[in-house]
Amino acid sequence: MNFNRVIVTIMFCFLMSCSSDKDKNEKSIVVKVPEDVIAKALPIIDFTDNLDRIMTFARIATSVQFYYPGQGSYDTDWDAFISYGMYEVALTNTEQEFVETMRTLFIDIAPGVAFNENNYQAPTFKNEDIIIVWHQNGYRDRLDKELNVYTSVRSIITYGQLLADATYTKQTSYHIDYGNIIFDMPLVLATELSTSLPQGKSFSAPQEWLIPTSIENPYGCLSSFSKVWAGINNYWPYFDAVDVDWLQELRVLMQVCAEPERRLSMMTLSASLTKLQDNHINFGSNSNAFTEQFTIPVGFDWVEGMAIAVVKEDSAPDDIDVGDQLLTIDGQDVISVVEEFALYTQRSKLKRNHWSLLRYVLRREESTVVVLTLEKPSGQQYAITLTANSDLYDILISALDAYVPPATAQHKVLENDIHYVDLSISEEEHTEATISALTTASAIVFDFRNYPESWFGWQNILAHLSANPISSAPMYMHWTGAPDRYAVFKAHSPQSIMPRAPQIDVPVVVLASRYSQSSNEHALAYLQNAGVPIMGEATSGINGNITFLFTGGGASNGGIGMIFTGMEVRQNDGSAHIGVGIVPDIYVEQTREAIINGEDHQLNQAIKYLKAQLVVE
Repeated sequence: MNFNRVIVTIMFCFLMSCSSDKDKNEKSIVVKVPEDVIAKALPIIDFTDNLDRIMTFARIATSVQFYYPGQGSYDTDWDAFISYGMYEVALTNTEQEFVETMRTLFIDIAPGVAFNENNYQAPTFKNEDIIIVWHQNGYRDRLDKELNVYTSVRSIITYGQLLADATYTKQTSYHIDYGNIIFDMPLVLATELSTSLPQGKSFSAPQEWLIPTSIENPYGCLSSFSKVWAGINNYWPYFDAVDVDWLQELRVLMQVCAEPERRLSMMTLSASLTKLQDNHINFGSNSNAFTEQFTIPVGFDWVEGMAIAVVKEDSAPDDIDVGDQLLTIDGQDVISVVEEFALYTQRSKLKRNHWSLLRYVLRREESTVVVLTLEKPSGQQYAITLTANSDLYDILISALDAYVPPATAQHKVLENDIHYVDLSISEEEHTEATISALTTASAIVFDFRNYPESWFGWQNILAHLSANPISSAPMYMHWTGAPDRYAVFKAHSPQSIMPRAPQIDVPVVVLASRYSQSSNEHALAYLQNAGVPIMGEATSGINGNITFLFTGGGASNGGIGMIFTGMEVRQNDGSAHIGVGIVPDIYVEQTREAIINGEDHQLNQAIKYLKAQLVVE
């Protein structure tokens, strides 16, 4: 499976999670109540004039959830607690009421925290004391049952062990003045019989209320958006490379939960996440901002700076041809439409317009009529009316494959004994035969435009390109021990490929694409360090393992399912990779003429480049 299909499959897994009337019913925490008590829904209170307290509660609640090591906190249903807490905070009219409400809310689940405490004393320990503390190298959701490089556990160790290990925080408490409340929280607690001291107890919903966790409810929305914001705020590793006022985004997200139209809320969340430029980010829910799953029978991509038809289905009219340029959509200039939707794509500035054209600007409800103005390569302009009855997913995949040809042959011999190896479909078992064949090659084209199917397939082949170990791009795990990234230890995670015989010493070039992402970019950084020239376009601009975050039980249960990057990866020279990508040594994009003729212009240019190298040699 190539990367185009991988990224779209992941995206649709989240964004097309079963949407039905049943799924849209509000999910509630069911509590046992006496027969004479009828539990009812929390009253909806206008909280828009209380946003400062709402924001402070969101930051404090998620800080306790992620970093307070007490047992009561660990056992708490935080989706329900934050939802209910938002209601209580919305009721407050004065700062004193707010402080008292916070004390009441947290007294049981986190008895070690303090609010406006003038004489708060941070806990102290001796080296031999047994303590409990969070140990986290990234965000790891408890609903994520897959294998994962990220660790988020409470460790029971001695205080001396904590001091000796750089991956643990050396702060025993966290202090912050929010302006409307002063918050102190122990980060390390004493322990006895494998539980925290004080132990605390988990949140118990008041008997008279049904506590909503679905984002359809304003309090459920506040709860979900709080966790999404806080997960990024505390564990996302790229704030030093991306210019974004993330605290301001919390205000925007809290405010939009008051809107009755949840589609607007989800679009706002999309806009906030887009500012991060993390091309791994995708989220989904039963209240998606973009629910239309149909499009016209023609797919477009950016080719030579133009919106070009790259694929058409059999049902498309004969009037429109692959290679025609799109000028307007329903009378609007295509550039303005693309830029409008680009703000919600969850993609970097480098890739937003591409993704907007591919996936957003022409998605419609089924049977919607769309009027386009196009221009032939000859300059002839024409208008055409099309109906959106084609599957969006199918058109998207076909358009991606039209620009970056899907992998077919793992190895083949081209003209002049130039060999071609598609590293994206190279498996470990291909290594011996491939290397044996390459020993007779005059030159080699490596293709890394599609997402790799095997971790060791490409590594084993790269090991024959250098007599010295080849290092990866700099990678760092962020061990975080306190809220707001105040206690982060960056642990370098070096990787290298050791040389193997026989060594291949012929001219080599590797193809990269605008859609090469993550593992592609990881491999391309190795090739850069091996001195192999890269031909193609700047890659996606995101690398590092993804992590999963769920709210309200996930997308199918009325909450949110989301992925984001949890590891920091930089360029080989130490500069930012996010939003930049790997810039090719030789810039070559696909051309309009090649798309029309069904040719692979990038591969043709790679062959031309290598033939020139052979002449020079």
